[in-house]
Amino acid sequence: MLKSPVIVAAVCVFALTSDLAAQDAVAGTKLAADVLGSNALTTLNGPSLTVTNSGVPRVNDSAIIKTDILARNGVIHVIDAVLMPKN
Repeated sequence: MLKSPVIVAAVCVFALTSDLAAQDAVAGTKLAADVLGSNALTTLNGPSLTVTNSGVPRVNDSAIIKTDILARNGVIHVIDAVLMPKN
């Protein structure tokens, strides 16, 4: 699990410059209330992310640890793992 916000930011910047970005990104501006109000979100690549909110809010199997970080080009929600393609 990543514990340093600096490391998390570095991972986010790397992901946004790679093909994995579309695996984790969802179109539109989704604040935490929008994400947690959904059962699934479709990524830019097409696969769905499963959202659960029983106890600890999760995307797939990753816990959501920080929400609603406003950026110039969207909203960032930090999870405690890297989402990898399922193939």
